[in-house]
Amino acid sequence: MKITSLLTFALSGLSLALPSPNTDKTDLRSRQLPDFEPNGPEFRLQTKLVNANDSTKAKFSGLYLSSYHTGAGLSDAVFIANGTRGVKAFLNETVPATAHGARLEFDFGNDFPWGLTLGYQSYAKWSPVTINAGIGDAGYIYGDKGLVYNQTQFSGWMVCDWWHNVPQLFWLMSVPGAFDIPSSCAEVQLLKTNV
Repeated sequence: MKITSLLTFALSGLSLALPSPNTDKTDLRSRQLPDFEPNGPEFRLQTKLVNANDSTKAKFSGLYLSSYHTGAGLSDAVFIANGTRGVKAFLNETVPATAHGARLEFDFGNDFPWGLTLGYQSYAKWSPVTINAGIGDAGYIYGDKGLVYNQTQFSGWMVCDWWHNVPQLFWLMSVPGAFDIPSSCAEVQLLKTNV
């Protein structure tokens, strides 16, 4: 008898925990339109080999910048072949004049921007590039060599088959001494394409 009473009580409590359809028009959980709006013309970034004569690196040419989720508000900059799935970018030029360039930001349809950030590895020739929630680094300029970072230590972009099983973006640093990039990598330019 006691077990039946407990079971009846437990089942009635369970019905209270089940979600019911929401018919309340004032529910604050409804999806709001994003407040974030790009403040410049949007484009996609596509790779072009620096050494177009190296046919062994052809797989790194014509790829579109995308992001690979690595944590809450964090992602690595990677490349995919499908242009329509490449991320939409814009140069945010509303940064102070002391920045000597714009911020490269991305519109993921959220109510906040995502920005390109250059990592830094001590005593290294290259470092990873991330696309994280926020406004990212200032100092990007688009010109004859495509997108560049307007700092003296920047010497170009490199794409590598790395740890995500898709080509990943790195930036090359100007450091003294000769170096060879890994055979699984290629130096590239990042060029604008239409959205």
